[in-house]
Parts: sequence; C-alpha cells; structure tokens
Amino acid sequence: MATSTSSRPDVPPSTLPAPHPTHPVAQRPVPDASSEFRWTSIPEAEAYRLQLAETEAFESFFYDEVVEAPTDIALDEVLPEDAGAVVWRVRVEAPQAPWSTAAHFTWGEPDASQEAQFLVDAPPVSIYPIEDDVVDAEAPAFTWEAVPEASGYRLQVAHDEAFADPIVDLTVEATSLTIFNELPEERATLHWRVAALFPNDTEGPWSDPVRFATDPDAGADTDLAPEGDVPESASDSSSAARSPVAAGPAQHSQTSSTMALVFIGVLLVSFLVTILLIMMSG
Repeated sequence: MATSTSSRPDVPPSTLPAPHPTHPVAQRPVPDASSEFRWTSIPEAEAYRLQLAETEAFESFFYDEVVEAPTDIALDEVLPEDAGAVVWRVRVEAPQAPWSTAAHFTWGEPDASQEAQFLVDAPPVSIYPIEDDVVDAEAPAFTWEAVPEASGYRLQVAHDEAFADPIVDLTVEATSLTIFNELPEERATLHWRVAALFPNDTEGPWSDPVRFATDPDAGADTDLAPEGDVPESASDSSSAARSPVAAGPAQHSQTSSTMALVFIGVLLVSFLVTILLIMMSG
C-alpha cells in the first residue's frame, strides 16, 4: 500500500539501521503474477522505500515506491514478460537512511536448463551467539560462516531444539542478521539454527542447534547462567576464555612491558654507579 508518510523525522538518519530482505531472496523463482515482499522491520518505522531493478546498479527501476511493510506487488504489471532475474532493495523512508543489501529472485517458471542441483551437503558453522550466550532481547545479532555456492540462508529461532513451532523463520542472502523486537522481551532460553539455500529451491542441512538466552538488561558479551547466579569473578574468567582474543596474550603483553621497565631501571642505576666510582677514584 503506497503512502507518503515519512519515518521517524526526530531521529538522525545515520542512526537508522538497514532492513534485511527476507522474501523473495536467494535467486528463488517466483512464478506467480504477484508476490509479497517482506523484510525485517525497523522499530517505529512508518514507511519504507522499495525498489525493483534489473541490476544491482539500480540505474533504472521496474518499481520505485514508498510502501508499508510487508507489501504485495503485481509483478505482471511492473515487470516485462522477459524480466528473468530481478534485484530489489529497501530502506526506511527517511533522508540518507541506508539501503539494505540487494536481494535477488527470478520471475516466471524455472527454465528446464536451470534444473541443475547446487547442493553442498554441509551445514553453515554458527559463529554468534555461541552456546549459552546471553543477548539483548531487543536487537540480537546472528552470524554464521558462508557455505560455497549458497545463494542464501534460512534462519530459525525456537524455544526448543525440535523447532516444531519457530518464533523466527526467515530467509536472507547475508551471513549475518539483526532482528528487531522479534524475540521474547523477558528472559528466556532459546535455540537457533541456520541452513544454506541454493538456486531452484534446493536446501542444505541444518546446523546444530545452539542454545542461548535473551535478557532485556544483558549486553552482547554476557554468558548464560542456567542454574543460579554466577560470581562476577567467574563470569569474567568465562568471558575471557570464550573471547576470540583470550586473556593470555594480553597478560603476557603486560608482563613483558613491566620486565622491560625494570631492566631499563637496572641499567640506569648501574650506569650512575659506574660514573660515581670513576669520579671518586679520580
């Protein structure tokens, strides 16, 4: 639905995050005459600008409108019959708001010559959050390693490892995703997993479920304490051990600096004593 409403005029544009396209993405075919376009919501955003183009340069547009989210587009009315591959992006309708990364889909029935399977039988490797991390409930970020030949990824978050009723089930083309206001606001234990997507609706295996927790008051680097409170010293030790840059090298660096200062001091004292002895002997 088109609208002329501007979004969050009181917020500096540089502070607005970019949405993530979630459908259609990953070069998936869209055979229907119309399709719903979806993306991750931005808090308090009232309107978005949506563009469809032939290339990622976005020099000319099939579609360029201010819309609400999500929105339906009659593709047969805006795309030429031979459009084939289509690129789209979205941003909050505000001056200088950042655009999303470009998302891709194909319009029309898949060509028989494009039925090749691109499946790589390996799951993505989860990077963050890792097991028992605590994340900010309002805007958690998920990151994973890329899978060769993948055109996109499917991310799920659920209360249990069975993922029978996921509270988040999104497809994206990136290897990281920040979700706004989708997870429980109260402290909760959750699980997440991700699978690679390939052209023509081929999907790779799921990664192993990762348990994490949400907490409105938690920072991104706080660890989960499932059974009681963890002493501050133990929490600090755990965080250091789990950090990509462990505490060891930092401590070694501090120790090396101290030893260097002591060594210089000894040399200076020795030099002064030597000068004093020479003067006394003269």
